[in-house]
Amino acid sequence: MKSKYLFGLVLLFVMACSSSEEDSSQSNEVKTKKMEIGGKPVSALRHIIIYKTRYNHYHSVPVLLNAEKTEVVGYPAKEDLLMGDGFFALPLQLEDGWLLDRRGISKNSAFLAISYTEYYQNDILSTKAMYDAIADKDPFLEIYDCGLPSEYKQLELELNILLKKKDYSKFKKIK
Repeated sequence: MKSKYLFGLVLLFVMACSSSEEDSSQSNEVKTKKMEIGGKPVSALRHIIIYKTRYNHYHSVPVLLNAEKTEVVGYPAKEDLLMGDGFFALPLQLEDGWLLDRRGISKNSAFLAISYTEYYQNDILSTKAMYDAIADKDPFLEIYDCGLPSEYKQLELELNILLKKKDYSKFKKIK
């Protein structure tokens, strides 16, 4: 009787160990899977944001304003402007003038009249000086949340197809 009981425990232990190895290898695959946008890595947890601006702010550094848009409440560290490959985290240009965010754009973002290169090569300004250097406090015509990167097989291609058709039904309008 004891040997049957012992055999059952050993069998249960072996099954538990083998399934946890499978589970851990699967979770490692998920953790190490790299999401890319335009060949650049992107967080799989950050929502995809696309936007259109009134003027060309492609090379301009974004900052975060308070709700009243009267002061800068957030700005990037110099290192935040870089992707993992050492290139600047400029937005990806999509169809019809849309840009895909790589920096953390929100409806309260504004753009400095300072390029990524200038910002990176110089001392960080005070928030007051940044506010004074804003090119446009209300730069966005439209902003959409397009969901998570994991919802797309070929993100850039799929977004461009929807944008070309002007089909925004799958997106959540932010502005």
